[in-house]
Amino acid sequence: MSILDSLTQGLLIGLGLFYKALWPILLGVLITALIETLIDQERLAGILGGRDLLSTGKATAAGVASSACTFGALSITQTLFKKGASAEASFAFSFASTNLVIKLGLLVYGKLGWPLLVAERLGGSLLVSILMELVFRKLGWIPPRLSAQELPGSKT
Repeated sequence: MSILDSLTQGLLIGLGLFYKALWPILLGVLITALIETLIDQERLAGILGGRDLLSTGKATAAGVASSACTFGALSITQTLFKKGASAEASFAFSFASTNLVIKLGLLVYGKLGWPLLVAERLGGSLLVSILMELVFRKLGWIPPRLSAQELPGSKT
């Protein structure tokens, strides 16, 4: 095998991986744009702005429903926080969107069976619960509300 064949094969593999990763990134960017343009700050703050279990549960459910990759999920999380979601709800969305997505559950169920699916769902929920209880309530780490000008990448 020549060097040119090796380079061509490596390039084709790289392009294939880029193609597989492109749609979740674009989905995250699209959801971010929709949140930014269609949902006003007061409404989002009313839905996800609380520091209670209900707001965290709503954010977790939204994260489970999203199929964005990690980069897209972080973009959505930043937009949610900027638009008025609490830190707890933002972190819950971020964890759920990367660990509890529906397609991952289907993959775990199809390849490993229902006991591991239950364990994966319980483990992800436990992760969100530990984050809520330990980090936010016990340690008292609650970040202050940031204005749009203080957020990285904000346009002012």
